[in-house]
Amino acid sequence: MIKQLFSLFKKSDVAPTELLRVSDSPAEVAASYIRNILLHSFGGSVSVDNSDENVIHLTILNASDNSRLIGKEGATIESVQLLTKAILHRTFKRGFRVIIDVGEFNPNREAFLLAHVEKAMESMVDASSYHFPNMPSMDRRYIHLQFENHPLYETKSEGTGSQRHVVLLKRSI
Repeated sequence: MIKQLFSLFKKSDVAPTELLRVSDSPAEVAASYIRNILLHSFGGSVSVDNSDENVIHLTILNASDNSRLIGKEGATIESVQLLTKAILHRTFKRGFRVIIDVGEFNPNREAFLLAHVEKAMESMVDASSYHFPNMPSMDRRYIHLQFENHPLYETKSEGTGSQRHVVLLKRSI
């Protein structure tokens, strides 16, 4: 997957580490990384949104090809988030949560997942569990949060790697 990700970028004479600007702000380091590496091929701009000391929210605006940048089911943008987290961890010696949105993908994805959650609850009338399809960690997290304080249902994740998925269970009463 990483090889596919790097095939998206145009060739450059400048090494990625030379493009990275280090500043005091983790959000600015993340934005700079995205600006200098990713947007070199896609154009557009990066804005930092509602970031705090542990969670970095970035939005990519006016990119030339959002669908290619997002990738199938968000796989490419998830890889970019992972790489950005690694850069931040290496620079600041601690972990961050990085959320990058492109072309309203995240709100649209959340609406899709919410519709899937509603279908899952409807199917639980006669069943004791519902297995969601394999999904990336951000999607699993969103579903877990939907049921965090739910009185009737609870969730757990099963599987490993790309086979990891959420299981919806009826709570024991």
